[in-house]
Amino acid sequence: MNNGYCQSKWVAEELVWRSMDGGVPAVIYRIGELGSHRVHSLVNKEDAVGGFLIGCKKILTCPDVQNTIPFVSLDGAITSILSISQYLMENTKNTQRVFHIVEKNVSIQEFLTHDETRCYESVTLSEWETEFKSVTEFRKIEDVSGWIFFNTLKRGELNKTTSVLGSRIYSDTKKTDEFLIQSQYIYKDDIGDICKHYINSLLN
Repeated sequence: MNNGYCQSKWVAEELVWRSMDGGVPAVIYRIGELGSHRVHSLVNKEDAVGGFLIGCKKILTCPDVQNTIPFVSLDGAITSILSISQYLMENTKNTQRVFHIVEKNVSIQEFLTHDETRCYESVTLSEWETEFKSVTEFRKIEDVSGWIFFNTLKRGELNKTTSVLGSRIYSDTKKTDEFLIQSQYIYKDDIGDICKHYINSLLN
């Protein structure tokens, strides 16, 4: 992991694991990329993925990459964590300690198909880089954040973070979903509607 942010997350998890090994009760929530709140339409336009998608909007192009982004709506993440926490308080013998809060792994192309007001041309990473540099002066946080995310794509690191963080114990999304069913909560809305709400809140 060459990214300092990812390195800090790994260190933080290791500290929590050591505490748990020492008897401290704790749970690790690995939250995916947060989308919008579906009731209040709150959205962060200055995080890495938001900045990157806004960058795509500026130049109406999308890099042709196969990477996917672990995605969850803001209210979905909140409800999931509260449901799991409540269940753990009532079922103290449960041994699962890592939960992936993700509704679906979504590609960049899939996100942008939900922008019904624009058409995006598929280009190579190098072409996207050249076009993005030509239209921005990096004076806005969203531009800097988008550029950071682009370089994560360029270095091929996007899908490495989860596997590295999961090297000690891996709990996949399916297992977390099964746990949420036990806690009487599961994602109810169609992922397409969730992505569409996020894109509309972010780009319009």
